[in-house]
Amino acid sequence: MQLKSLKNLTRFDYGKTDFEGWRVCKAIKGTNFCKYVSDNRKHSKSKNPAAASLKVAKAELSKLVTMSKALNPSRLKNWAKRNGFAVRLAITS
Repeated sequence: MQLKSLKNLTRFDYGKTDFEGWRVCKAIKGTNFCKYVSDNRKHSKSKNPAAASLKVAKAELSKLVTMSKALNPSRLKNWAKRNGFAVRLAITS
């Protein structure tokens, strides 16, 4: 299956590493929020784990965008950390 590039989603598919999956990364109000979603078969009974993890990654991105509209920046950071996102200050030049 050919997986196309999607905004805020990056595919990691290296043969020599243990990780295969999707990286969800979104910059909101000067802060980067990143999370990795693995293709691990134990999380999905699907015959196509890459497509199943893409569905999860899209759901995580959607949830992040929804919460960014509902919460102020400090509460958003706390929510994101509790939900497995790495939170970092965006570097601008």
